Amino acid sequence: MLSQFKDNKMLSCENEEVPPSTYRRQRRREKSRDAARCRRNKECDIFQEICDNLPVAHDVIGQLDRSALLRLVISYIKLRQALPKTMFSDSIADVISDLSIKQENPAPVISNDDYVNALNGFILIISTDYDILYASENVKEYLGLSHLDLIVQNILSYTHEGDHDDIRNCFRESEGKSLRKSFFLRMKSTLTPNGKTTNLKSASYKVLRCTGMITPSQAQSDTSAFVAHVQPIPHPSNIQHVLDSRTFLSRHSPDMKFTYWDERMSEILDYDAEGLMGKSFYDYVH
Repeated sequence: MLSQFKDNKMLSCENEEVPPSTYRRQRRREKSRDAARCRRNKECDIFQEICDNLPVAHDVIGQLDRSALLRLVISYIKLRQALPKTMFSDSIADVISDLSIKQENPAPVISNDDYVNALNGFILIISTDYDILYASENVKEYLGLSHLDLIVQNILSYTHEGDHDDIRNCFRESEGKSLRKSFFLRMKSTLTPNGKTTNLKSASYKVLRCTGMITPSQAQSDTSAFVAHVQPIPHPSNIQHVLDSRTFLSRHSPDMKFTYWDERMSEILDYDAEGLMGKSFYDYVH
C-alpha cells in the first residue's frame, strides 16, 4: 500500500507542468552561465597570448596576478614609445631573441645579470609623468623592493619629498642644455641594518646617487624617458656595501685635511701616502 502511494506521487510529479516563468528563468540562468564561461575562456586566451609575447621569463610571469601583468604591458608599451627605435627589433619575437631573457633560450656567454651586477647599482627608467617604466631585478639587493612592484609606480611615492624638485627638473631643462643629469635622492628602503626586510610603511630612506640621461623625444610619440644608473652612497661609519676595487675611503678634518686614507688610494692614484698627511683635499682637485 505504501509503495503504491509513492508510485502515484512520483507519477503526479512527472505529469506536473513547469510554469513558463520558471522555465524562462532557468533558461536565462543557463545562458548567463554559458556567457560567463565563454568570457572567462576568452580572457584566459588573451592573457596567455600576452604572456607569450612579453619579453619576460615564463616562471616570472607565472607568479604575477592579472593586475601586475597589465602593469608590465603598460610599461612595455611606454618603453617602446620613449626609447629610440634602434633599441627595438621589428617584432616582439626578435626582441625576445635579441635580449636573450627567455629562460628557454640557451644562456649567452655573458648574461644580462652579469652586466647589471657590474654596475655597482641598479637601473631605473622613468617616464615624463614620473612613472617607473623599468627597474632592474637587483634593485631588491639595495632597497629590499621587488622590481615588479616598482614598475608603473610613481617614483615620487618612493622618494623623499625634499628631492621631488630634483626629479622634476630632469624634464624641465630648456632645449640646448645637456641631456645628462646627476643628482642625489633619498629612496625608501625596506632593508634593516641586520639584513632583514620590513614593510613599506616602516621603510627608511637611503641616500643614492642618480646619474643618467634623457632620451630624445620620438617624432611620432613626442615622449622621452630618463635612463638612470642609481648607486648607493656608503657612509664611512656604516658601510653597508663592500667597496669595489676602484673605490677608496678617506677621512678629513673640517678644513678638508686628510686624517685617514686606505691603501687603495695609493694604488689607484699613485700618491705617496705619507705625503698626504697635513695636506688639504682641495690641493688635489681642479
